[in-house]
Amino acid sequence: MPTPPAYEVVIEDEQWAQIEALPHASQQERTVAFLMKYVSQTPTKRLSNGDLKELQGGFAGYWQYDIDRKYRLIYRVDEARKKVLVEYVGTHPAWGRGGGTRRIRS
Repeated sequence: MPTPPAYEVVIEDEQWAQIEALPHASQQERTVAFLMKYVSQTPTKRLSNGDLKELQGGFAGYWQYDIDRKYRLIYRVDEARKKVLVEYVGTHPAWGRGGGTRRIRS
């Protein structure tokens, strides 16, 4: 029998659309599998390959998963409510690099 999720993964319509907008089905599948199998159990446990990292500075409390070299998934964890809130799926934001200022929901 599968282990029940320890965390509820919350994905709003906007973020589902972002997942569906990923150009390859394999990227979409990898993202959904990561959320449902990994994040729902251990959202803040770093992966040995470095694909998951906690963001720093003004983005402390957010976690970034590298879907591949170009695309990212960003989420935050509400420990008190045991919820993972998916905030963004798309190309790597240019935060802190002098690029655009893309905002994530707070």
